[in-house]
Amino acid sequence: MVRLAKELGACTDAQLHMLAPYFDEIAVPAGTRLAHEGRLSHQFFIVTEGELETCRQGTRGKLEAGDSFGWNAMYQHGWDDATVTAASSARLLVMGHAQFRAVKAVVREPAESSEPALSRSLAS
Repeated sequence: MVRLAKELGACTDAQLHMLAPYFDEIAVPAGTRLAHEGRLSHQFFIVTEGELETCRQGTRGKLEAGDSFGWNAMYQHGWDDATVTAASSARLLVMGHAQFRAVKAVVREPAESSEPALSRSLAS
């Protein structure tokens, strides 16, 4: 399921295997608030089962299996750009700040793009 997350899609199998131990798998019941728009981000997560509802500046959306949330905010030590609530019971792969540093060793964000790219040290 990690490969489905667009932020990690360019990673090799070896790189994903290196990152796997840094994810925690959690189950959350419907109604659980996972992020608050405008608050400091504390986690990057990937939905593996269930559905999450997003609310971004009053516009509603949803996240389903393979979708992720929090990449840019965690990468930039910034704020969540939406409120995210579990619309159903859900299972997630989650990384906090300490674990996210491992991602930065493998994946980097190019200067002129919002899409991540492989770190040169591990891509060669």
